[in-house]
Amino acid sequence: MTDWSFPAAAAWAPPGTRETACELDAALGAARAGMRFFLGDMPELLDLLRSAPAGGRMITVCNVHMLVAAGRDRALARAMRGAAFSLCDGQPVAWLLSLLTGGRVPRITGPDLLAAMLAAPGLRVALVGGGEAVLARLARDLPEARRGDVLMIAPGHVAEGEGPSPEILAALSAFGPRFVLVGLGCPKQEKWMARAVAELPATFVGVGAAFDYAAGGISRAPRALQAAGGEWLWRLAQQPRLLRRYAGTILPFLGILALGLRAAALRRPRAPLPRRL
Repeated sequence: MTDWSFPAAAAWAPPGTRETACELDAALGAARAGMRFFLGDMPELLDLLRSAPAGGRMITVCNVHMLVAAGRDRALARAMRGAAFSLCDGQPVAWLLSLLTGGRVPRITGPDLLAAMLAAPGLRVALVGGGEAVLARLARDLPEARRGDVLMIAPGHVAEGEGPSPEILAALSAFGPRFVLVGLGCPKQEKWMARAVAELPATFVGVGAAFDYAAGGISRAPRALQAAGGEWLWRLAQQPRLLRRYAGTILPFLGILALGLRAAALRRPRAPLPRRL
């Protein structure tokens, strides 16, 4: 994978502006040491992505479930450490990074990033994931001017740990996207992308359920509930099948948060986690 993200990210930030990235140390557990997080907002991210040189790389969009799962799933943790960086998708993850860095870290969610990329004029984007009906609704709502720049692929069943099929690789290669947004769910999409980056010179971004949100299959929580970290309750009300997943992540995340509080306390009055690599 091209070693692009942080020399470019650091150089991109103009003198005097806040730094754009940090790397976790072992304070949150050995499995998470080396994971890099982008600390800027959406306009900063889009500027950075537009300036990226050619080459295969991946970006993960991290919520509480993913951060917890990385402590249990070595392949997922390895994929996240190999990513150019992760975005703070979940509000609790943004709070945790704010605590560790000593500054406010904004959320950048998968649905918001999908909307921004589909709206960007001339940006060549492929979507991989979702069912035929979901992608048909997305295609229907796509502005006419963007239709030649967006490829949508419903991959069917993808086993966990499986990479892109030869047919999908051929379709992506023929289309030549600059960005591939992957909506297979965690940890399947991260492991899929870890294999895909060696095959195509594109930036792969795992966006989870973003396609379903954009197609109207899942509604977004009110902004006040999102800001309070309660978006998971809104989604649980729509998808009760997620109860087991949430029940298995809340307590472990509180443990991670306790480690973060301890790390922040031990660093004072010394500097917080560096905000640039």
